[in-house]
Amino acid sequence: ARAVSHATSLEALIIVSLASLQRQSGREMGGFDVDELISKMEGTARSLGDLQYLPPPSFAETLDILNRLGEAGVIQLDTPKIYSVGGSTWPLVTLPMDCYEVEAALRGTRHSRLSDKFCAPQTLF
Repeated sequence: ARAVSHATSLEALIIVSLASLQRQSGREMGGFDVDELISKMEGTARSLGDLQYLPPPSFAETLDILNRLGEAGVIQLDTPKIYSVGGSTWPLVTLPMDCYEVEAALRGTRHSRLSDKFCAPQTLF
């Protein structure tokens, strides 16, 4: 959580997008491909409209950031052993934190507005 609180803008965008994907999909263990993550980041960055997250990272930038976050132990990268024909061979990305933990780690940082919007506890009313 400490590494998350010191995240750059694009790292925070990736982390919050992964946490949000995990919550929305119900796949708490993650396993999202890079294309899913990029689509989520684009929607997240545009809907927030904060210039520190725009433009969202390119495919190559995303892979570089994912590798850094993986080396730091913030995320887990797994390369599937079986590839579908025409399918991607990019790693599957897992965030070993839930939305609540991400929101708590980013509380009081310059990324708190991002985490509040996409990771705050959901209420029924």
